[in-house]
Amino acid sequence: TGVQTCALPIFDVTSTNETTVLAKISSVDGTIIWQKVISDASYDITPGSLAYASGYVYQTVNRSLTGSDTYTIVSKYNATTGALVWQRKLNAPADTVQRSRSIDVDSSNNVYVAVYDVTNTNGYVVKYNSSGAIQWQKKIAGFEYTNFISVAYDNLVLTSHDSSTAIIMKLNPSTGAIIWQRYLGELSGGTEFAYSSTTDSAGNIYFVGEGNYGVYGDQLIAKFDTNGNLLRSEEHTSELQSRETIS
Repeated sequence: TGVQTCALPIFDVTSTNETTVLAKISSVDGTIIWQKVISDASYDITPGSLAYASGYVYQTVNRSLTGSDTYTIVSKYNATTGALVWQRKLNAPADTVQRSRSIDVDSSNNVYVAVYDVTNTNGYVVKYNSSGAIQWQKKIAGFEYTNFISVAYDNLVLTSHDSSTAIIMKLNPSTGAIIWQRYLGELSGGTEFAYSSTTDSAGNIYFVGEGNYGVYGDQLIAKFDTNGNLLRSEEHTSELQSRETIS
């Protein structure tokens, strides 16, 4: 999970206070070139997400104390040396549980992070510039499971869901304003979960999600044009457990 071109996150989930290891692995012989360990004797450290762009590795991890007062750490590393370029702390409101599940980088090395606040059932998208300064922060009210952020070909796309409704939205990369949004329940009448999206060179947006209840739900795949018009949608009954990404 989360494997990128030059870096592999390795997670230790057996210790009392969890440790996250970010390692760059040689594609020739599999040896470790460098690794970064994030751990804390007082806090639980859980993995978030990973992105690679223009010679840098970007990582989010979530730090919490006894399951509450959680915040997200965003880090930028030099992919060649492993040196830390900058690190930022995304604070959550007191006594809340915050999680980051997605990070992406645009062609100008701006960084977009999607987080969700389970306690207050809200999602957030935060944009940093290449130096780590916050450019804007957008609240997605009522959608605590802000799952996936992707940026490509000038399309900044967010997928999210609450307990019953999935949504895909296109944001303005400069301001964070919502350009359009579509509720996926409108497509099949039963979509429950939003997972990921990607954009092609023509600006078309592809979405993958899941509908219905049960151990394994039906997989929903949809294609929108850059203006949010639905071009195609398909629903497939699937027993595959790995159905959360599209590329």
